[in-house]
Amino acid sequence: MATKYVVTGDQALRIGNRLAEIQRQVFLQKEYPHDPEDLIRYLQGAADGKFVGQATGNEIREIEVTDPPRIIVPNLRSTYPTLAEWLEAREELHKFFTGQSVILRDMFALTDEQLARTDLIPVFRPSGATNRLAVDWKKKLGVDVYEETDVMKYKNSVGPKTPELYLISRSLRPDADTLGDNANTPDQLIQVPNKLWLNLYGWADADTLHFAITGEHLDPKTWTWFPNDRLPDGGVASGYWGGAGVCLRWRYAGGCGSYGGARAAVPVSLKT
Repeated sequence: MATKYVVTGDQALRIGNRLAEIQRQVFLQKEYPHDPEDLIRYLQGAADGKFVGQATGNEIREIEVTDPPRIIVPNLRSTYPTLAEWLEAREELHKFFTGQSVILRDMFALTDEQLARTDLIPVFRPSGATNRLAVDWKKKLGVDVYEETDVMKYKNSVGPKTPELYLISRSLRPDADTLGDNANTPDQLIQVPNKLWLNLYGWADADTLHFAITGEHLDPKTWTWFPNDRLPDGGVASGYWGGAGVCLRWRYAGGCGSYGGARAAVPVSLKT
C-alpha cells in the first residue's frame, strides 16, 4: 500500500521550505555522511520534488511535488578571502533567505582598506531581523540548532529599526584577549571600555556565512559569550558548534571558563 501526497502551484511554494526540511531529516535519519556538498545535493533534490520514500510497517509513504518550488542553495565555496568577496557572499545569502537584493557596499561606509582585508567576517542585520530569523536562516541551510531557551527571550532579540553592519575577526575562536588566562565573566566583559561585544544574532549570522563559505562552524572547541544578551533572570546567552548542530545556551553571568570568550564587533556606519 502506498500513500502519495501531491501539492501543486501556490501550495507548493508555501510549503517548499517545509518539504526541504523533511528531506533534510530523512538525510540525517539515513545516517548519510555529514558532508556539506552532499547535504546541498539532497536539499536541491527536495526542491526538485525528488524525495526519499520511507517505509512504516507495510506502508510506503511517498511525497511527490508535481509543480516543485525551486529552492536553490547558493554554492559559495569558491568565494575569495577578501572582505569585499565575503560581502558579496552575504548578499547572495540575503537574497536566498529573503528574496530581496542588497548591495552592502552601497549601503555602508566601508573603506578600500577594509574591503581588501582577509581577516574579517561581515555581520549583516537587516532592519527587523530577530534572533528567530537568524535561527530559521540556519535551518534553511540544513543546519540543526539547539535552543536551551527560546532565543527570543534574550535581551536584544528584536531586530533594529535600521540595517546594521559589523565587522569581527575571522577566527574559529573568540578574541585571544578574552580566552584562557585572559578569560572574564560576562559581568566583567561588559565593564571593558570601548568594546562592543557581538550578540547572539551577530554570532549566528557570522557562523552561517562562515559555514556557507568554508564548511566550518565557529567555536568547535570553544564558546562565545554574548555578554549583553540576557534572560530576565540574568542568564547570559552563549553559542558554539556541538558537533551535530549549533548550540545556543545560557550560562551564569558570574561564570568563567578558559574555553569561553567574546568577540569584539566594529560597527560600520550607514552611508548618508
